[in-house]
Amino acid sequence: MKFEVNSGEKYQKVLQVEVSVEEMALACKLAGKRIAQKVNIPGFRKGKTPYSVLENFVGVQAILDEAADELVPKACVQGMDENNLDAVDKPELEVIQLEKDKPFIFKATMTVMPEVQLGQYKGLSLTKTVYEVTEEEIDKEIEDQRTRLGKLEDAAESFAAQKGSVVTIDFTGYQGDVAFEGGRAEDYPLELGSGSFIPGFEEQLIGCKVGDQKRIQVTFPEKYHDEKLAGQPVEFAVTVKGIKVKVIPELDDAFVKEISETSDTIEQYRAEVKEKLLDKNRLTAEDACHAEAIKQVVDNATLDVPPVMIEQRIESLVENLDQRLQAQGLSVDQFIAFNGGDKKSFRENYRAQAEEGVKMDLVLGQVADEEKIVITPEEIDEHVEIMAANYGQPADVIKDYLLKSNQIFTLENGMKMEKALDLVYKEATITEEIVARPEPQAEAEVVEDKAEAASEIIDDNSEETGEVVDSE
Repeated sequence: MKFEVNSGEKYQKVLQVEVSVEEMALACKLAGKRIAQKVNIPGFRKGKTPYSVLENFVGVQAILDEAADELVPKACVQGMDENNLDAVDKPELEVIQLEKDKPFIFKATMTVMPEVQLGQYKGLSLTKTVYEVTEEEIDKEIEDQRTRLGKLEDAAESFAAQKGSVVTIDFTGYQGDVAFEGGRAEDYPLELGSGSFIPGFEEQLIGCKVGDQKRIQVTFPEKYHDEKLAGQPVEFAVTVKGIKVKVIPELDDAFVKEISETSDTIEQYRAEVKEKLLDKNRLTAEDACHAEAIKQVVDNATLDVPPVMIEQRIESLVENLDQRLQAQGLSVDQFIAFNGGDKKSFRENYRAQAEEGVKMDLVLGQVADEEKIVITPEEIDEHVEIMAANYGQPADVIKDYLLKSNQIFTLENGMKMEKALDLVYKEATITEEIVARPEPQAEAEVVEDKAEAASEIIDDNSEETGEVVDSE
């Protein structure tokens, strides 16, 4: 075979392949044998038809097409290997010549991996900004500890439910005079103020006492997952069967000794909490510093990412979300409808993340190549052992799956990039500074992924009681 590579449109290369007359003749003979196994020709058993008879029966073009179908993939792989073409999408094929007793000529146009020109990736200057711990944060952490250790106890009969009280209720929901599906539960524990029911439900139970019966009117949110209830006014018949209150332990030395192995007094415990919070801030700062290292390496590099690679990454992100949602009994289409919008705008929300991810992979991959980073079989086995522990499966099962699905190469590349980032980070000059957290705190809070929020809603709605919850 002869190969010729030319530049196509931006991001593309055109591989022209010429299969000689001799190679094509052999391919046609083999194609004829395959065809002979499939067709019934009078006077001949399947697979025993002479080539000349077969050629007259099915036609020359059918044999040529069969031969080409078999040759093209192999020729493309060989041509790409010999010319170091790393395609990122399926090649577009164009047949130039496919005739008997002539060379078979075709073109394969493909988008190829972009060239990455690295800038500075060693000796970066990084600042690890660790936020100092305030007295208010220490107070909050201790109060959270006390709340977690609080115990629910039955309230006095005369007690009126408050925010934070846990009421045990029976309820039935009605649309008009008809009870609707999923709107009934018995002995259901509900923490008032938790926001787990639709807006307005919990507030109307504040002040109630054991034995009270109430009629609660609420309106379902417009984006509620059940279209029959979305935006509809309903009424719940509620019976309060019990009220519990959380008793919070006193903040004293006895409390400290119960929860701490190293502190005996409140003052000592405050110092312990401060150090733990500072360690947590250091871990957050470490992650942010790694992210800044990647950003600097990417910013210092020169590359032009083909749009198809970004689209592929968007598709991968959407597929990953779909898999997570399916585990909760929800589809991407339902998720989009739940949050409002359309598929196009939904995908666009991933574009910046996808582009950033592709650039990071390409640049770190180039660093790995420049530094001749390799992953040993032993390192892969160690990583597989970790995966096996996480998934609760035998390591050989995990590795067999990775091999059969060709994901072992993806794993290896990912490990290379991790090593590349470690190298960049170790070679950097890092200055740690402890500073006061800026006021107001600008976008420091990490927002939960919408899919997880949606999953929690689905979980709430799939309990045996079929309770109705807030979909906001």
